[in-house]
Amino acid sequence: MKKYKTYLFDADGTLLDYDKAELQALKETFRFYHLDYNDQIEKSFADICSVEWKRFGLSNTTEKEIQSRFHELYYDYSESRFCELAKRFELSVSPKEFDISYRQHLAQQMDEVPFAREVCMKLSGFANVYVVSNGLSVIQKSRMIHFQPYLKDIIVSEDLNCCKPSEVFFEKAITIADIEDKTTVLMVGDSLSSDILGANRSGIDSCWFNAKNKRNTTQIIPTYEIHSLNQLVV
Repeated sequence: MKKYKTYLFDADGTLLDYDKAELQALKETFRFYHLDYNDQIEKSFADICSVEWKRFGLSNTTEKEIQSRFHELYYDYSESRFCELAKRFELSVSPKEFDISYRQHLAQQMDEVPFAREVCMKLSGFANVYVVSNGLSVIQKSRMIHFQPYLKDIIVSEDLNCCKPSEVFFEKAITIADIEDKTTVLMVGDSLSSDILGANRSGIDSCWFNAKNKRNTTQIIPTYEIHSLNQLVV
């Protein structure tokens, strides 16, 4: 793999362990309200999130309507899952309050993917490193605090009012990063449909971080594929 002048990293699933962060935030929110927590609640929450994410269309970020309303829909989705959780387990806290508290706890979760900070540190020695993330600005920027010494900027979809994989998002990110030559940029991410598709559409090289050795059954082809982040610096 050649060296690039600029690296654009996805956050969740690439530099940060979102699955771990999500469950820890849920546990801490239950603890905050002095509510009992168990494995059944944990499993139900995961199932509810999956169903509600699809119901709000948030998995269809290639659609223009979802693109234009992504963050509005995200806030609605976030509260709706706790409405369903409250119904199932007769929680005494209002879903709105629970959602706000949950997002506050989520913003404090900083679990990293193996080699993530080390790789960013090494790359920052000869290149510009950025994070480009779909999500809520306050949460994402708070969770990236340990990476900040190695980053030029943290670019979050909520601030840009658009999200990956849209070309508008990538063009705005490229402008922020003051990139003149797209051949000097590499997008690194775990999502084929978001990170890799967006990079491919925008004419920049892409690297699929396939930590779980998934089979690519899509027509979205990355420039590179890696299974560990340290492959970027070997």
